[in-house]
Amino acid sequence: METWWIKSKRIVFPDGVSSGAILVEKGKIQAIQRGESAAFSEGKKVDVGDRWIVPGLIDMHIHGSGGWAVGSSDPKDLLGLSDYLPSVGVTAFQPSTSGAMFEDLIEELGAIATAMDRQTSGARMIGIHMEGTFLNPKKKGAFPAEVLLKPTVEKMQAFLDAGQGKIQHVSMAPEIEGAEAVIHFLRDKGILVAGAHTDATYEETMRGIEWGVALSNHTCNAQRSIHHRDPGALGAYLLSDVDCELISDFVHVHPQMMEMIRRLKGVEKIALVSDAILAAGVAPGRYVFEGREIIIGEGGGSTLPDGTIAGSTGNLLLGFQNWVKVLGVSMEEASVMASRNPARITEVLDRKGSIEIGKDADLLVLDSDLSLDMTVCEGRVAYRKDEKKDRTNPAFREYLVQ
Repeated sequence: METWWIKSKRIVFPDGVSSGAILVEKGKIQAIQRGESAAFSEGKKVDVGDRWIVPGLIDMHIHGSGGWAVGSSDPKDLLGLSDYLPSVGVTAFQPSTSGAMFEDLIEELGAIATAMDRQTSGARMIGIHMEGTFLNPKKKGAFPAEVLLKPTVEKMQAFLDAGQGKIQHVSMAPEIEGAEAVIHFLRDKGILVAGAHTDATYEETMRGIEWGVALSNHTCNAQRSIHHRDPGALGAYLLSDVDCELISDFVHVHPQMMEMIRRLKGVEKIALVSDAILAAGVAPGRYVFEGREIIIGEGGGSTLPDGTIAGSTGNLLLGFQNWVKVLGVSMEEASVMASRNPARITEVLDRKGSIEIGKDADLLVLDSDLSLDMTVCEGRVAYRKDEKKDRTNPAFREYLVQ
């Protein structure tokens, strides 16, 4: 890998915004110079002027994008997704499993693990997020009812074996029969457990937190909400110390609800996620994939034919932009929610999530309107705005039916 410097008048560091220069060598941030007088030394030099340099975004909940699906059971599709994501500002992610039958999910987990072993470039896969199996049918969302299973330690062990030690994050409903034993089993192995697709009461949710649930999966969505006589799962997550995922596309959660969550939790406890599906970034239309029809509207929303929201067709950068441009948080605060917190929660903060010496050189260059100009993944330029490369999956066009 080459040695090079990148310089800007506006770099988002952990302690604030400053001008300076960053030395990239062997995929790492080897040195940082602060101030307008920061001088280049050896290596290639890139001066981006007054454009922003921010930490690369980390998406810990994503099912696909650009026509690439985590659930395809083909490692090549996972590598295609890794190649696509830098074009929307993501430098690391946890591929999230789809709603699949037991045997198909075993195959899917094996394919993800294989792709992780083969990966040499693009957005880094940092562990598997398993969702879509141990959920409450009353809050199944877009997941087919027939794929939902009663949680058992034996099933979970089979999934862990299929994932070859790479499952780092499991989302499940804490109130369903068998959940307690599986939560304890996962926490004993150091695996993150998120409360997901849950109809739990406030009391049931708090018990789940006592057992080891440490994260609220896509907060507000597919979980029992707040009523003045029943705070529900949402009330428990907002009043406890758990971290909260938040889809910030303004479709899944109202902007003022997002602001309410920020005031209750603080930016230190919010992790922005996309929950994107394979249709994110593709043209509007009706698509049939794996036997399920998905409708992509002109505005980008994704629904099933009955109107149920079917995951997001936005991306993490859109959520970042919404927080800064509409809700008025600072660039530093948005970076905490979109980069540092996901890195902390997924236990990669020692090497990702902020611009610091010794960490991976995962960087974004953003224009003044926060549009993406360039993405750097582990020291390599992985995307430029002026590139001509089509990163979407050409095979996805076959699924367009109207």
